[in-house]
Amino acid sequence: MIASSLLPADWKVVPLGQLLKSAQSGFASGERDPNGVVQIRMNNVTTDGNLDWTSFIRVPASQRQIDKYRLRVGDVLFNSTNSPDLVGKTAVFDGHSEPIVFSNHFVRLRVDEARLDPRYLARWLTEQWQRRVFEGLCTRWVNQASVRKDDLLSLKVPLPPLPEQKRVAAILAKADRL
Repeated sequence: MIASSLLPADWKVVPLGQLLKSAQSGFASGERDPNGVVQIRMNNVTTDGNLDWTSFIRVPASQRQIDKYRLRVGDVLFNSTNSPDLVGKTAVFDGHSEPIVFSNHFVRLRVDEARLDPRYLARWLTEQWQRRVFEGLCTRWVNQASVRKDDLLSLKVPLPPLPEQKRVAAILAKADRL
């Protein structure tokens, strides 16, 4: 973590939970339904922070479940349960032509967009994953690990002013395209 004394004067260090409108875990479904709703699963988030649409499943879901777990543009998906080396993969949802929901292996983070840019957050969380922060935070079982939501929300985020967050996220997105 960066010591706040090393940051520019207009940057703050803020617990993640204070920058969110909500942090919602998804729902489990062992069933498949060819006419159901697309559900984002662990394999749909890549290690470089993107959503992979090449393989997805459809699950049965009530309208209440769709309303509660539907992703919106700008939602950040944090992979809270996976193998110890993959727990913490993160991606931003950019939208889709139909409703998309997410599995119980994720926590959906809805940011307070007046204070935090979702793309900046996703990049910061991906950096934490690359530094193996989540591997150190996780609770382990046989072949699986999870990061508790409270531990995630207590992480301290270096927070530049919003225009700077957007600039950083845009530069990194451009670098990815190159």
